[in-house]
Amino acid sequence: MSHQIYIGDGTTAVFHFNFPFFNQDDIHVAVNNNPVITGVAVDIDEPNPHSDIPYNGGAVSFAVPPEDGAEIKIWRKIAMVRPCDYQATVQPTANELNRDFNFNLENMRDFRERYEEVLQMPGTGIKGPKGDKGDRGEPGRDGTNGVDGRDGVDGTDGAPGPVGPMGPKGDKGDRGEPGESGGLPDGADVVIEYRTGLSGTGYVNGWYRKYASGWVEQGGSTRGLGSVSSIVFPVEMVDDTYPLTATFFTTNAWGGINWVLPIAQAKQTTGLTALRAGYSGGNNGGVNVTQNWGGGETEYATWEVKGMSA
Repeated sequence: MSHQIYIGDGTTAVFHFNFPFFNQDDIHVAVNNNPVITGVAVDIDEPNPHSDIPYNGGAVSFAVPPEDGAEIKIWRKIAMVRPCDYQATVQPTANELNRDFNFNLENMRDFRERYEEVLQMPGTGIKGPKGDKGDRGEPGRDGTNGVDGRDGVDGTDGAPGPVGPMGPKGDKGDRGEPGESGGLPDGADVVIEYRTGLSGTGYVNGWYRKYASGWVEQGGSTRGLGSVSSIVFPVEMVDDTYPLTATFFTTNAWGGINWVLPIAQAKQTTGLTALRAGYSGGNNGGVNVTQNWGGGETEYATWEVKGMSA
């Protein structure tokens, strides 16, 4: 997901977002579908030097809060500028290659997401064929022919009489019937419910996207929640075999805890136990430890699961 939508309440001026991007120029804001350039500031999180996509969230601050009921949309539009320029004299690193490939992949994901919004969201079928053109109206009645001239004395025919006036214009033909509304391609899986800005047990900025087939994609963030030991999903999964993706954001001090080992979690259909494996210690050695997600204002995680819903 590369965009988030909020509804203003007339007082809130700061709105968070948590999708990956490459630089601050990728973030755009609109209120009621009108792009906003002035009176708004974009604050981005610290970059993750170990990630192929350096940024993964931030906040948009309005000088004047949007009015009550206004739709605030924050989305990503990746600037079409190459992040890497390979030279024949320098061998590219794995990080440069991964970032370049991810740049292309994220561009294609944005294109697919816009395509699905246009063609696969409910109520937006492909336009039907144009209706048949109406029949042409009947032609007007011919004017009355003039009276033939009288024969001359010498027996030759007289000159023809004048042409009669033009008859009235025929009625306009009926308008053709409109074409039938187009539908979705056979086998298309459409989004039937989409919600953002959710809060629940162990998460904020939650969201989910449900499809007609029962497939669901959902996620959230633990930003500002401190230590989180468990998360209850917005939508229950059909079983516990779903894949989990989590990204940790932490400040590593000398001799502190360095979280570089795989995630450890106990998964259920309704949520998961939020644990992570790490290594505590510095130059003088250390021990393996397991802790909950979070634990400080500068330390949090974003997570996403996908699979069939219950």
